[in-house]
Amino acid sequence: MHFAISDLVSGTAAGLGDQDAIVTIDRRLSWREFDDEGSAVSKLFGDAGLGCDGDTSRVGTIEDRTGSVQSHVGILAGNSAEYLVAMLGAFRARCVPVNVNYRYTAEEIAYVIDDADLDAVVYHARFAPALAGAIERSGRLRLLVRIDDGSGTAPVAGSLDWHDALTACAGAAAAQECLGDDRYLLYTGGTTGFPKGVAWRQEDWYFACLGGNLRGFETPAAVVEHA
Repeated sequence: MHFAISDLVSGTAAGLGDQDAIVTIDRRLSWREFDDEGSAVSKLFGDAGLGCDGDTSRVGTIEDRTGSVQSHVGILAGNSAEYLVAMLGAFRARCVPVNVNYRYTAEEIAYVIDDADLDAVVYHARFAPALAGAIERSGRLRLLVRIDDGSGTAPVAGSLDWHDALTACAGAAAAQECLGDDRYLLYTGGTTGFPKGVAWRQEDWYFACLGGNLRGFETPAAVVEHA
């Protein structure tokens, strides 16, 4: 299985390394910088014992309904370069990134922590009070990483600092091969009831949403060819 999102980014970085990948109001990342920061986050997650400990090709099939064999990482953050870097780092560590609505109350965040079986949360500092309240209700997280957003909000106890952690993990390479069967878990907003997660195989997500079937182009044999 060659259609993994991590490979799409690294392949693009190899060919277009100095070109812009992410531009926000306060940050500009080239494809190479995006790729490098994703690798650093991957090492951060791996050092915390997060990753994959089974065969993702059988998860959710009729033959095997035992559940995910990958660690789940919640991202409680506003639109930012760090959000996308956290997603890439999760994919590269063979974890499953999970979006957490930043408008949620502590009770709602606690529900997602339990329902999505989260092992870690990356969060913008301003959401620390709601996250702390959620942890009081759930208490199951193994890793917390705080992104400084200039709000001055105190971190949740036990949190690592995003910038310090990435600096310490800089220069890391991917620890293991990512597969097209690795998952991405997309949660609904929960506006009409409890939030619900939709699991995508990365290969399916790639072809359905990320240009794998671009009109006028041959279907690539591997994601790096498309990159």
